[in-house]
Parts: sequence; structure tokens; C-alpha cells
Amino acid sequence: MTRGINESIDAASTSAKYNIVASFTVNGVVEVQDVVGALFGQTEGLFNDLELRELQKSGRIGRIVVNAESNNGKTIGEIIIPSSLDRTETAILAATMETVDRVGPCTAFFQLNEIKDLRESKLKRIEARAKELLKDWKSLSEDTPKISSKIKSALERESVIMWNGLPAGSDIDLAENVIIVEGRNDIQQLFKIGVKNTVAVNGTSVPKAIIDLTHHKECTAFLDGDRGGDMILNELLQVSKIQFYARAPRNLEVEELTPKDMVKCLQQKKPIEFLLKEKKNRDTRNDRFNSNHKSNGYRERIRTPKDRTRTYKDRRPDINRSLSKYSRDNKNYSSNRGSSRKISALEGLPKSTLNTYVKDLISSNQAIGLDEEYKEIYRTSNVKIFNELNEKLKTVVMDGVITQRFLDEAIKNKIEKVIAVNIKARLKFPEKTDIKLFYFKDFLTNNA
Repeated sequence: MTRGINESIDAASTSAKYNIVASFTVNGVVEVQDVVGALFGQTEGLFNDLELRELQKSGRIGRIVVNAESNNGKTIGEIIIPSSLDRTETAILAATMETVDRVGPCTAFFQLNEIKDLRESKLKRIEARAKELLKDWKSLSEDTPKISSKIKSALERESVIMWNGLPAGSDIDLAENVIIVEGRNDIQQLFKIGVKNTVAVNGTSVPKAIIDLTHHKECTAFLDGDRGGDMILNELLQVSKIQFYARAPRNLEVEELTPKDMVKCLQQKKPIEFLLKEKKNRDTRNDRFNSNHKSNGYRERIRTPKDRTRTYKDRRPDINRSLSKYSRDNKNYSSNRGSSRKISALEGLPKSTLNTYVKDLISSNQAIGLDEEYKEIYRTSNVKIFNELNEKLKTVVMDGVITQRFLDEAIKNKIEKVIAVNIKARLKFPEKTDIKLFYFKDFLTNNA
């Protein structure tokens, strides 16, 4: 038969910080009131500051909960004391409970089971609820310490969906307006500010699915502040009907921006008409400049030797100084413009084999390491491709963009060839390197 006060632990005292939980065994049949009376009576006078009656009157401990059951002439049960004392005082009170050795005329044995920290479970509930709130919260707020960091990392791990063969955010079909970005990493980056109405062009060539999308939804192009972003924006202007555009700061990529910077860029988006008007004015100025100089033959710019204050010989030391400084600054590197860009021909490559690898990696955000015979050694994420040291690694196929950092790492690891979705402009190469770079699209043609 079960007898006692059956109340939930949390309901015993809403202000408690700890719950002292102990079990007891009494060699006889006793009532709940007998157990509570023994606890009060046998601990009285041990510690003047920790008298149970006084602590209960002042609200420093809550209502004592006792659950008891009698069988075969013995009473066993559990006792719970909610405590708002500090850790030291709570521990002393818990140890005092174990000194009770009699309940009424019967011998008894009390043993502490645990001291539960109620604040820990409360923090877990707060964290779980905060995650639910943040999923529906579209605006960026100030970062709070550790709990906020955990919540954001959970959201960043949300998976990117596939939409018409392109990486996209989960709200692509539901949203009335869409943000067009360059690649998969940009979509994951925008998750940090709760933006999921995104789709990636996945290269410099704009897919037909995105062109069609711009005809029936309001679209904003949010692109890198480099040459690659310029190329994508120019193509979007020609083949699509985007309404707005936003750019990362010059020479920065979207995936390098902080959440605060991304929000600022999107808030400062401009209508596409602004860009078209600016482009038209620039073309008009160029046409006027060319027309004037063609008709005038530059005669107004010609000066006689007497008009010149400095001769060529006077200026030559300055020119030599400038060239010398440029040579010092670029001693070990050459720009990737023109023939030095290292974009190589496909002769001698097993196009069919590489075509299979390329198709397998599209929209995966992964990379494959190949040996000299183009056989797969291992497969991992783009950022971890060089973590595993392997002397056989000669070629890397990656679903990503070749940046300066990636190029430097590839050269350091003596990689001979890299095949990627895109290649950043203005890469710098050491003079003594034979590394060759290729685009995915080189291996996705019908002849591949």
C-alpha cells in the first residue's frame, strides 16, 4: 500500500535552487508524519543557523515531500527537500539528514541519493525554447554569450535543398522575393541571419531556371565584390529581369562577411535601373571622349619643348624608382591576367574519367583527391582536402571556387592540377610553379 504526499519536485518550491533527494528504510510500519517529525526532531540543535523549522519559516527551504510505501512490516520511501541555500549550506543540510536513525520507536536508515541542480534543467528548457523562437525570427539581434552561440550553430547546420538542380534555401518556393547568390557557401552564410529564400547560380553562367524565376518573382542579386561578381551581374542584366542588386564590399566575398555586414549590404540594395543608368552615363562619357579626340587629333594636348618644365631625362629616375619598387613588391609572384593565368588546355587529360568525378561533385560542397593515374585516393569536404597528408595526391577536383588561399595551399602541397566550379580573378602565382587550373564546365561539354 502506498501512502504519502505525492507532489512533483518542481512544484514543491518555484524559488528553489537545489533539491535534496534521499531514500529511507524504517524497520516498522510508520506514517508520513512520523518520518517528517523524526527529521525535524533529530536534527534540531545540531546547527543553530540551519534549524529546519526556522529555515522553512523564512522560506529558505520549501515544503518537504515524502513518498512512502509499507510492505512486510517495513516502510521504504523517498524524501525531497527543496533548498534555496547556497551550495555549502545545502551540502551540510543533506549530510545532516543521514544522521536520523530512528522514526518513532523503530530503527531507521537514511541515505542521500543526489542533490539536483534545478537551474541546470531550467537553462536547458530556456535553450530549447530560444531555438524555436530564433527559427521564426528574421531580424538580427545582438549576440548573447554561450547559449546564443549554441543556438546559431544549430541553425547553420540546416541542410541546403536542391531546387531544379541548384542549391537553394528551404523557403525558395514559399517566398514572394528571392535572393540570388553565387554558390552553396553563400546560402549557408545567409542562414546565419535567418534568410532562407535563396538560390545559387553555381558558377558564372546563369541557369535557365533562375532566368525563368526572375520573370515571376521579385529577385535581388547579392554577389561578391570581385571580378566574378561583376561577370555574374552583367550576365543577369542581359538574360534576366532582376529588380535589385547588392554587393559585398570591394574585393570581399559574401561568405567572408559578418552577419552585421550582410544585413547592412541587403539593406543598402539598389534598384537595377540605377545600375543601368550609371552604365549608360559611363558609355556616353566614353563615346564623347572618343569623338572629341578623334576630331581634334589631340592637337590641344601637344606641347612644345619650351613649354615643358622637365625633360624625359629629368623624369626617368622617378620612373626607374617606381619600376624598382614594383619589382620588389612582386618579386615572387605574377598576376593571373592574360597567358600567366594558368588556365590550361585539356590535351592529354582523361576527360571521360574527370567528367564522372565532376558530375558526382556538383552541389556537394566536397572535394576528391586523385593520384597520378587519376584514381580516387579519398573524398572529403573542400576545407579539409589538405588535412590528410598524402604524397600520392596530385590532382584535386572540388565543388567550390579557387581562391588565393586555396591556391597557396595547393602549391604548398605540390598539387599539379585543380578542377573547380570557378576561379577567382587576380590570383598570384609563384614564378616557379607548374600548377594547372581548370573549370568544371571544361569537362561537362558533350565532347567530354
